[in-house]
Amino acid sequence: MGASIALAGLNGCMRPPEQKIVPYTQQPEKLVPGRPLHYATTIRINGHPRGVVVTQNEGRPTHIAGNPLHPLSLGAADVWTTASLLDLYDPDRLQSVLRQGSASSWEAFEQVFASLRDEFLKSGGAGFYLLTPPLYSPTELRLIGRILAALPQVRWYVHDPIDSTTALEDRFDLASADVIFALESDFLYDRPDSLALIRAFSKRRVTDDGKSWNRLYVAESCPTITGVKADHRFVVPPQEFDELAAALLASLQGNSAKDNRWPWLDALTDDLRHHSGRSILMAGRSASDFVRHAISSANTLLGNAGTTLLPTVPSEGPQPQGTLADLVLPMSRREVRTLVMLGVNPVFDAASDFSFAELLAQVPTSICHTFYTNETSQKCSWTIHAAHDLEAWGDTKSCDGTLSIAQPLIAPLYDGKSTIEILSLIAEEVPRPGYDLARETWQQTVRDPSTFEAEWHRWLRDGVVHLPSTAPSTASFALQPPSSSPKSTASTNSLQSIWLCFRPSAAQWDGRHANNGWLQELPDPITKLTWDNAALFSPASATLLKVKDGDVVTLHVNGFKIDAPILVVPGHADHCITLPLGYGRIVSGQIGTSVGINAYLLRSSDALWHIPIDDIERKGSTHPLARTQEHFRMEGRDLLHVARVDNSPETPAPPAPEQPLPSLYPDFKYEGHKWALSINLNSCVGCNACIIACQSENNIPVVGKDQVLFGREMQWIRVDRYFQGDADSPRTHFQPVTCMQCEDAPCEVVCPVAATQHDDEGLNTMVYNRCVGTRYCSNNCPYKVRRFNFLFYNADIPESQRLRLNPNVTIRSRGVMEKCTYCVQRIEEARIGALREHRPLKGTDITTACQAACPAEAIVFGDLSDPDSIVSRNRKKPGHYAMLEELNTKPRTTYLEKRINPNPALEPPSSASNPQPI
Repeated sequence: MGASIALAGLNGCMRPPEQKIVPYTQQPEKLVPGRPLHYATTIRINGHPRGVVVTQNEGRPTHIAGNPLHPLSLGAADVWTTASLLDLYDPDRLQSVLRQGSASSWEAFEQVFASLRDEFLKSGGAGFYLLTPPLYSPTELRLIGRILAALPQVRWYVHDPIDSTTALEDRFDLASADVIFALESDFLYDRPDSLALIRAFSKRRVTDDGKSWNRLYVAESCPTITGVKADHRFVVPPQEFDELAAALLASLQGNSAKDNRWPWLDALTDDLRHHSGRSILMAGRSASDFVRHAISSANTLLGNAGTTLLPTVPSEGPQPQGTLADLVLPMSRREVRTLVMLGVNPVFDAASDFSFAELLAQVPTSICHTFYTNETSQKCSWTIHAAHDLEAWGDTKSCDGTLSIAQPLIAPLYDGKSTIEILSLIAEEVPRPGYDLARETWQQTVRDPSTFEAEWHRWLRDGVVHLPSTAPSTASFALQPPSSSPKSTASTNSLQSIWLCFRPSAAQWDGRHANNGWLQELPDPITKLTWDNAALFSPASATLLKVKDGDVVTLHVNGFKIDAPILVVPGHADHCITLPLGYGRIVSGQIGTSVGINAYLLRSSDALWHIPIDDIERKGSTHPLARTQEHFRMEGRDLLHVARVDNSPETPAPPAPEQPLPSLYPDFKYEGHKWALSINLNSCVGCNACIIACQSENNIPVVGKDQVLFGREMQWIRVDRYFQGDADSPRTHFQPVTCMQCEDAPCEVVCPVAATQHDDEGLNTMVYNRCVGTRYCSNNCPYKVRRFNFLFYNADIPESQRLRLNPNVTIRSRGVMEKCTYCVQRIEEARIGALREHRPLKGTDITTACQAACPAEAIVFGDLSDPDSIVSRNRKKPGHYAMLEELNTKPRTTYLEKRINPNPALEPPSSASNPQPI
């Protein structure tokens, strides 16, 4: 393919290609300079498959979007999926095999491993241990099975610091659910099927009549994206989760008992009971066994099993002997002679009481297969550099049973090895290429071998394997009594009653993305914090401790302690502190090392998610926190509208003018297209997917923490977050903000060099070469959506990183203003395509990067000249408005108001007559 030709000469030291490829003596098939190609494949994000479509420019992957044919992607992409492109070209990734930390070679490792393999063949594999993440690849599982068959004494364990429970085995049909209750479950963000869940959830909340709307209840300790979207969000500390689940189940069984802690419980159970068979209850990954049993029993009691609660997909292939907790015992007994770790970093993310680093030092031969040098690889005998998913062949099975083939989009930059190639080395005397291994797996699934080639190419083209479906197993929903009673931990107003809650980071997840600059600089959806994690306090807890944002405290837990800055979050539960995982890496790369604090140091194997705090000390020092939004009130400005499904206002809005406001700007007559963007606040979940997609598509630089502290972040899209009501339990709202592309643009008239221009299709364009950096345009923009290059942020991009740049978007220099362009390069690409096909350009030919990534389909681009376009129809809907409409800038980017569907028993309609300001 074109990728192989373009990068065939690149090796570990990144020297220029050895063969001249431009001009082509024989141009590769389908490769036309300036015209991108698109390939379907699958990549693993946080251990789980994502179906994607990769844009390739002359052999270089330059953008990752979702695959519309994959049922868990549906064309959308989350922040990790899009940002994984940055990892591919990261100069800090491992570029060679290491032996005891020094450069070696794959050939040297093969020789050493061959002798090890011969020894283990004699003993049946006794003393040989494998540690991997949970595996979802048919080929990987097939090779594991071959290893266990050839070496029956080999022991295989799995480790994942986040998904260590069976909570993610549950599957839900949100399209059929009228009432949803989530207990500490951020199902709209952190599940492997969250993209599909967002799509299904949002489609039930876009009808104008409100009759087919769902209703979402969320009980949680720390605000999440799912909690923000809830019609009713209940603030509950983790100490009460078991008791709440028991009380909910008892209430559904008719044994209701009043509890002043949860005055809303009867209204919730009545709503669930009224929608039996059309409701769903779910618990998050941090739920105890008792909570999961209670939620499962409640679903069975309501008749949800088999309707909104779907059967689980059966696991196939060999099963591991246990988890990291089970591996620790033979390591402590010195029974492990060789330990092979594939894609895990237990020295960093294992529970602190395991002392895994000390145990690893006792293993004679340790082998780590990893993409980056990390805390574990530094302590291993051998380190094997891993291939990126876009460089390797493979396959995956999603949590809904969807099968996919992973095909490489570029030749391996540093000759890294994939997981299946490492397993092949263990299973076979002579390892085979990943291509052969993957094909061998799928050749066994075709009944007629003569049709395999055609089927193989169809699977690669679609990104999905089409096989006769197998009936999933039926999940067990037995109503047996719990094996234990709910924990009772009454909350008191003292420091001794505060608990510590752990949660995966919204950007770094478990720490594997630490060296990704896009994700480090991505604002947290709730706190808007970048380049850091912090101990999250409720306003009352901060007052009790007499601390404020940025103050450093020492947290003492089970004999361990760490220093952490605090951040006050409205809507956080009292009597608990939340500490995001994934930060505090000490061995990562130039971007990720020594960023934030390591919360794993306080995590113990018997309390992975919630643990009592022994003591909290005020240090008397502060730590700078780089946030992109520090003010969360609108102060009476008309920025965001909220209403109920019956159209009664939830927030006050100024009356619309009875007649068009007069303007000093001359009218502009459009004879062609009139591009516009419509954002549905009712659908938006605030997931930040649009921000990362825009950054990838438009070559937006990373500026670093110091620049963010100065307010110089460069993302063209921001997602504002506002709190409404009481700080202890507010209603929270998201609002994506792009360039408004104003008809009467205040920025255009003040530019002394005419660098910002209004074109004949309504775009507010930027002529970069004219810009002299006066910043008058930014000062005159009421929406504050322009970004200024105070420094030459792109000057120091490593050579490998330049390969990922979109060739159709100009690189901006110091002193130049930039902003959202509605992806004008995509408009022009579609225009050229229409000319080539001898037809007129249609608005549906164009999909902006933010629109493509959005899993909720909240962003729609189109042509106002077409009265049947979605953007035209949206402007006629009730609830349509323009931000700061009274300024008469006539924005092309407009909004549909957010609507909520509260339970009348909890929020009677009369309360809407007195709307609360944001």
